[in-house]
Amino acid sequence: MIQHYGLQVKPAQPDHWKMGEGKASRRFGAGDLKPDGDWSDFDPKKELQRRNGFETMNCSNFGTSNALLALAKFLKFDDFVKNSSERYTGVMTGTTPSGNDPHDVIEIIRTVSGLIEEDNLPWKEEDTWSEYYAPKPMDQERMNLGESLLRKFVIGQEWVITPGSGLTPTQKGERLQAALRRGTVAVSVRAWEKTGNVYTKQPGAQDTHWVWLPRYDKDGYPRIRDQYDPFDKKLAQDYDFGFAKVYFLKRNESGLAPSQQDYLSRLIKWATDAIKKLTDALLKTNTPVPVIEAPPVAPPSMPTPVIPNPPAPMPSNREKLYAKAKSLLGTSQVDKSVPISLGCASALNNVYTACFGRPIGGGASTAEMFKVLKSSPDRFTEIAEKDVLPGDIVMNASGTSTKGNANGHVGIRGFTETMSNNSENGKWSAHYTNAAWKAFFEVQRGFKTRYFRVRG
Repeated sequence: MIQHYGLQVKPAQPDHWKMGEGKASRRFGAGDLKPDGDWSDFDPKKELQRRNGFETMNCSNFGTSNALLALAKFLKFDDFVKNSSERYTGVMTGTTPSGNDPHDVIEIIRTVSGLIEEDNLPWKEEDTWSEYYAPKPMDQERMNLGESLLRKFVIGQEWVITPGSGLTPTQKGERLQAALRRGTVAVSVRAWEKTGNVYTKQPGAQDTHWVWLPRYDKDGYPRIRDQYDPFDKKLAQDYDFGFAKVYFLKRNESGLAPSQQDYLSRLIKWATDAIKKLTDALLKTNTPVPVIEAPPVAPPSMPTPVIPNPPAPMPSNREKLYAKAKSLLGTSQVDKSVPISLGCASALNNVYTACFGRPIGGGASTAEMFKVLKSSPDRFTEIAEKDVLPGDIVMNASGTSTKGNANGHVGIRGFTETMSNNSENGKWSAHYTNAAWKAFFEVQRGFKTRYFRVRG
């Protein structure tokens, strides 16, 4: 019987890493890690994704984490997670009743959420959607655990077979067996059609499930590890997999979380670009470099002149707003007439007023504040995400979500965290990392994040 177990798929993008391009090889090594391509001896704990009649639709997280845990076990990374909480990654990656996309899942795991042990967010008696996919948003303590894993390890991935690749089943099999020598692999399958003891797929049928592929057996049959009984399934030799990914893992020598690495990379790029612009400007002046003679030696009786330091540059309004926002952390900034659970715009208006003597505008509504930000070019400039700096305004306006009437949120970007009202206690705080903000409001809630800078 064919069922949908939570598989979604989006087209591969030009910037995605794909097998054969060499990007993963340059970062994780080009040699065969497992020459026999058989990972079955490193099978993690067998767990069902459907229990007590409750279907989690979380196959993209179960299949992905099985592949990652097997890889860590093979590499003898004893400080890697042993039994991951798919409930945690399900919340963090934004799994919905329609499921999730495996590419989005691994990207959020490797850049934002990491993995945490099952014991830190176990699946016990939770048998409804709201109970299982909780807490939402995820609490900072568990997010810190996930980030601590990313400070120790670098997780990588690339497409082995892209959606709609046009490859034949034979070509796909050859690519999968090559990928299995380099890392662990997860694949999309159609769950389930069977002839005898072999699972099959009709030509042109769509896949509905995401699973770990530990090996091809000696007779050329792919053997997958499912999240349903029987866990070990034998697929047809010419099984036409829809798409597949291979995963990589190594130690993180920097000790930095991905969000910190991203900021450092942007800082280096900014400095490099600034030096290049300055050099280009000097070269275009065509002004000869003056020859400066050494100054005469002063007589012993002549005091050494004191050259005053140049005055420090005045901080920009962006820098002023960042400093003021940081100084107010831990205080309540929400107007008393506004519920703290809906107080983000009210809080930001009060922080802004404390800095500049007037509010942004829009009252307690992110939708109205968004209108002010867009329609006040004399006060605010919308900027691209790549140009965001500490002190810029981060806006997810109510009414702009693609996933229903979710409440928006607004805050002020910091170096690694974004400052905003905490809807649980009404305090102005930095309870989201910059990456976690994007993961929650964009992936889980369907907002497009917009960024604005105070002029001046």
